[in-house]
Amino acid sequence: MAWAASDWTKSGITDSFRWVMCDNRTLAELGDMTGFVDGRISASYEGDLKYSGSINVSSSNFTTGRLLRLYYTATLASEGKSTTICLGTFHTGNDNQRYIHGRYTGTIELYSMLKTQTDSKLLGSVTFTPGKSALNVWWQLHQGSGTKSIALVNGVKDANWKNEEIVDFGTQRLTALNKIADFLTAQVTVDANGHIVLVPYVAPASKPVNYSVPSGSSSLVFEGVDVTVNRTDCVNRYGIRYEKTVDKKKVTIYGQARLAADNSYSFEKRGRFVDETETIQNMTPETKDRANAIAESRLKRFARGGVQYTFDSYYMPYAIGDVIRFTYKDNEASGGIDVDGLVTNIEYTLGLTGMKMQTTIRRVRTR
Repeated sequence: MAWAASDWTKSGITDSFRWVMCDNRTLAELGDMTGFVDGRISASYEGDLKYSGSINVSSSNFTTGRLLRLYYTATLASEGKSTTICLGTFHTGNDNQRYIHGRYTGTIELYSMLKTQTDSKLLGSVTFTPGKSALNVWWQLHQGSGTKSIALVNGVKDANWKNEEIVDFGTQRLTALNKIADFLTAQVTVDANGHIVLVPYVAPASKPVNYSVPSGSSSLVFEGVDVTVNRTDCVNRYGIRYEKTVDKKKVTIYGQARLAADNSYSFEKRGRFVDETETIQNMTPETKDRANAIAESRLKRFARGGVQYTFDSYYMPYAIGDVIRFTYKDNEASGGIDVDGLVTNIEYTLGLTGMKMQTTIRRVRTR
């Protein structure tokens, strides 16, 4: 029987975890890892690695140097059905280890495949040549880090560099990849199978609701929601400076964007500007309107103030970067919470008591 979305709210679900060792170059599965005890995984939408964590194992057959892939299975035995979800593929580190008769006992640190890009640096300067495809540079950078075979481009439209730009020797490779992503209005992330993926950037306000958190008698949320209001450092104005040299003369175009006057964090509401600025070297077309449009796009990314909600729950099928509808009422007299929010952080707890989640969302809109 097929697993339905409503099945997540039914009682009697049992959880299990399967860890599979994988080749660190091809991502191919090599066999199950034994001896899993418990662990945690931290997911951060705005973090460099996106996913990290650690697990404890006892008398395990884990082999140093292998990747680990996590499969989570929810089973509803009363109805004879189950569903399995791949939650991630990780590089591993072994800082706390003990071997007895060839079996491993200790803690295994977990890092997403983006660690290949945070640990790797450019061993020579990379030149972004005018007229050169940005995606060609993307593949060139992956060739240098040995990750070309596990990199993907999903739905991103290519564009050519307008002006020469040099990324210096010693620059972290992820910094260079993010430069390409910004130019193409995209972002760098990872998928559950371990691929490093370039995907289009979509502003949270433009994302559809991916999942509605059940409420009432079907609620999977534990009692209590933490509400945090960030009024201090929300950026409300963004400035862009575009520079190029033509016939030895420097041409400079400025652009800016600011939050609308009715926004809670605007200059009009707060009485002060909180600014971010950036100098760019590639822009098409080379107009002030385009510079303003880029500033507007950047502002949407940096304007991260507002209301955040953190709640604990049983497992629910959403991920960082999704927009979900969150409805919560702790008693009949309370007006409750009913918002759409961007999932910015998830803490997964894996253990004998099953799968638990702690989720933080940033409000996108109020219902």
